[in-house]
Amino acid sequence: MIAAATPAGTAPVIAAATPAAAAGTARVGAAVSPAAGADRLDRIAGALRGDPFYVDPEAAHALPAEERAPAARALAATGVPVYTVVVPLTTDDESEGEGEGDAFLHALHDRLGRDGVYLVADEDAEIEAVAFGVPREVAVPDDVARIPLDDEATPRTAGPRLLRLAELLRTAPAAAPESPNPLNTPVLDDAAGVPDLAGALVLIDQGRRAHAAAVARAAGRDAAEPVPPCFFNPLHGDSKQQVVWRPLGQRRRLKVRACHDCAQAIRGRRAPEVLADELDGREVP
Repeated sequence: MIAAATPAGTAPVIAAATPAAAAGTARVGAAVSPAAGADRLDRIAGALRGDPFYVDPEAAHALPAEERAPAARALAATGVPVYTVVVPLTTDDESEGEGEGDAFLHALHDRLGRDGVYLVADEDAEIEAVAFGVPREVAVPDDVARIPLDDEATPRTAGPRLLRLAELLRTAPAAAPESPNPLNTPVLDDAAGVPDLAGALVLIDQGRRAHAAAVARAAGRDAAEPVPPCFFNPLHGDSKQQVVWRPLGQRRRLKVRACHDCAQAIRGRRAPEVLADELDGREVP
């Protein structure tokens, strides 16, 4: 199956290109066996270029075969490109942890390079969505995203809720297209001083590094783990070494990471240059 690239606002056009399709055998959302040694994101992105509906064999139970074709047809008729992936999300992959479908979808969008609504249903049939460059308001209500734990009557499969989500997408109000950034944060708006700004900058820096590392690992490249900033003053930059430090007036000693200058100060029994803040009219570390 080949899904032609289409502009935002139109659904992918599916044309026969495989022997099965040419013979008239529909293969919508077929489970694809992973190629030996192939990177998972590359494999999924490659599959989505041919068919915007992908089911990983290890999560096939979350969307049984009889539910796939109706869901694929409904999502293709929403009026916007929709890329649907049914795949396990674990702590060892680019999803960055169980249930972190948002990070997985950002990485997948980066790999596929096409705008549209990206949906993921995990091995528990929980659904998440992120819209990239789509002129619609896109949101997944809680009762569509997951089945309550105390609901023992509803089958724990994604098909019926994907049908509901398709209808929500089809009738969603128009909105300006956006491409969300997973690192966006309003924390700077509430900064009360230099320490708050320093903390915000550290969070942004660490987030960017973590995201770059996740993308590198997803591409099969080596990625260095983010280095924490200097414990005593994050504006000093990356920590270089671990030191043992005892806070003034305390017996307990702590192992902390510090920049070169602060580490040298601690080892020379001098006070490091700390980032101070004001509390009750006096300066405190």
